[in-house]
Formats: sequence, structure tokens, C-alpha cells
Amino acid sequence: MPSMFYKTISGVLGYWRQGPAKLTDPITVDWFGGQRSSTGKHVGVDNALQIVPVYACIRLIAQTFGTLPADVKVWNGEAMVPSRDHPLFALLHEAPNADMSAVEFWAALCVSYLAWGNAYAEIHRVMGRVVALTPLRPDMIAVRRDDRGALVYTVQEVDGPREVAEGDVLHVKNLSLDGLTGMSPLGQARNSLGVAMAAEETAGKLFANGMRTSGYLQAPNVLSAQQRKDAQAYVGNFQGSANAGRVPLLEGGWSFQSFALPPQDAELLATRSFEIESICRLYGVPPWLIGHTEKSTSWGTGLESQLLGFYTLTLRPIVKNFEGAIKRRLILPAERGRVEVDFNHEGLLRADSQGRAAFMKTMVEAGIMTRNEARKLEGLVSLPGGDSLTVQSNQLPLDKLGEATTRADLAPAAIGGTPA
Repeated sequence: MPSMFYKTISGVLGYWRQGPAKLTDPITVDWFGGQRSSTGKHVGVDNALQIVPVYACIRLIAQTFGTLPADVKVWNGEAMVPSRDHPLFALLHEAPNADMSAVEFWAALCVSYLAWGNAYAEIHRVMGRVVALTPLRPDMIAVRRDDRGALVYTVQEVDGPREVAEGDVLHVKNLSLDGLTGMSPLGQARNSLGVAMAAEETAGKLFANGMRTSGYLQAPNVLSAQQRKDAQAYVGNFQGSANAGRVPLLEGGWSFQSFALPPQDAELLATRSFEIESICRLYGVPPWLIGHTEKSTSWGTGLESQLLGFYTLTLRPIVKNFEGAIKRRLILPAERGRVEVDFNHEGLLRADSQGRAAFMKTMVEAGIMTRNEARKLEGLVSLPGGDSLTVQSNQLPLDKLGEATTRADLAPAAIGGTPA
């Protein structure tokens, strides 16, 4: 029996151990092509991802999030400092499982979060220690509460469903109404996505017909059944994009009358442009970030402000959501408050050498970061004398100028050398 057929039958008839699945359940709807939109198009995750703006927005957010380094910080008595010795560091920062790098893993979970509204990963432990995280497809999972009030995750597999305990699933929820599962952005926007699908189909049919709008052939008299059949076969030689530009020969008083309706008049181009902007609103992405530059400013400061807004209003809530889920499931109760996981936003500055240099300069000159700490962030080795905090002293009173530079006790700390 084909696996897809088995999955569908077993899911619909007995997906939940507590009773049969309902045809109105979201997971069942997804299996049968998604919910029907107002245009009549079925909108599911698979076909929604075939809409270029949807794929572009999800790819941009997921890949950007995936590149953020996951740092494990430990309380040293004074502050939370990065620690490479904690068992979670290698798992979250390098490779959560044997098949995926950290970038691939977090990007995959973010795709599920943005498409289905939920991201799941099964937690594998050995002697109570987390040793691996395996991503799970949200359309293969159902969530319910058992008689004791604990959450149970039912995972549908080829050989049948299996149940996973609440503590063994890393679950990141998008915007939610019940706190159990997140709402799918694609499901909430299915009517808008249906319009986008219909517009794409219309554009495709225009190209399939050689970009010629509909018209009609006018015969000089009433045709017999055979004559209609022959006429239709003849006209077929001039349809399709491969036959665009061919000139038909009309005989016997036949004439062609066009229903000329340019795409501009049908507002097809405007509709497609509006749907791109609508999808960008859905995901909080500035249109120019996915290549839609219409109505976008070309001034540098304007683009920088929009990019900052994308980091702050779109990416940061996602980051905090993932950090909260990690804290709840991967950090031991005894370690909470002393250990935390932080997706480092400074990773976004790596592509901006000028901005990164300005940031380092400000941090060092303000006495917030030592030179060796700055060098460590750049992957450089520490240097002698670079562990002291230094500040600019150009705000001294006029009668004190020169005093700081003549004091022998400040010279070694300032330049990292030895007294003369």
C-alpha cells in the first residue's frame, strides 16, 4: 500500500488514540490540498510555497534567523558570560543532530514556524542530557491534553502513529489563540493567497495562448458538425506560445473579431503587484528585500531605517520566541536563572564591515569592552596589555591637560607596554 495512501487513511480514521480524526481538523485539511479560498483555489503549505513572494519572504526570514549564532551564557557571579564548556553549546551552536548543521536546523524550524505556525523538534536524551534534536514536520503532528492535563504529541509515521511526551518536544508556537498550537500565517491569509494563485494562473494562460486575448472567428454561414470540427483543429495550429506570431489564412469569407482586453485593462499587473505587497505585510518584510522595488525609496537612510525595522519588529519577536521555548525545554530546572541561550544579533553585522568597525570602536573607546574582547569577537588572538578597559580623556579641564599622559602608572595600561 502506498505510504501516502496509508498515511491519509490511518490519519483520518484513527490519528488520535482518543478517537477518530475529524475532517475539519487542520492536519486533515492539509493532507487533502488545504482549505478552499474565496477564489475556489485550495490553499495549503505546499502550493502556497510555489508562490514566489511567499517563498521569498519565508526564505529571507528563515535563512537570516539560521545564521544567528546560538550562544550559551552562564552566570559567573557577576554577569552572564558566554560558555563553550556547557553541554548545550556544541548542540545548539554547531550541530543539533548528525545530519544537519546549526544553520540548517534553525532555518528548517523557522520555515515550519512561518508556514504552519508551529515548529517541532524531538529531544533525544541520554542519562538526562540532551544529545540531539530532530526536526518534525508540523503536518504530521497533533497536540492534545491527556487525562492528567499534560500535553501529548502524536507523531504520524509510515508504520503508524506514536506518542511523544511533552518534555521530549521542543515546540515553538507562532501567534496562538489557545496556547496549545500556533496559527498558520498561510491559513489565515488563504483568501489573499488564493487571489495570488488565480492571478498567476491567468498570467500563465495568457502566455500559453501566445499572449493573445480571446476573440472569435466569424463564419459566412452555418457550419455542419464536421466543418466545426475541422475549423477547431485548424485554429489549434495557431494557439500556444510556441505559435505566437504565426499568421492564419482565412478563406471563404471567414473573419476574425478580437475581444482585445490588454492585461493593464484587466488590472492583472496591478493585482499581481498588490498581492506581492500583501504577502510582504503578512510576514513583515519590506518589499524591496525580496526584489519588489516599486514605490520603494532609493535613499540610503530610508533603506537603513526599513532594514532596522525588519530586524527589530520582524526578526526579534521570532528570536525571543525561540529563546523562550529553548529555556522551557532544554535548560534544566536547576540551571534556570544561571544558564540561558541567546541568539546573537551581532552576527548580522558580519556582512557590514564598516558598521561592525564603528561598533567595536565605540565599545572600546567608551570603556565597555576591552581590546582583547573585541579581538576575540573577530576571531583574533589576544595581545598582552589588551585586557584593560580604556576611555577617551579629551573632556578634562584645561588646567589638567597633560597630567594623565605624564603619570607613569597610566602608561602601561594605556599602551600595553612597560614604563620607561
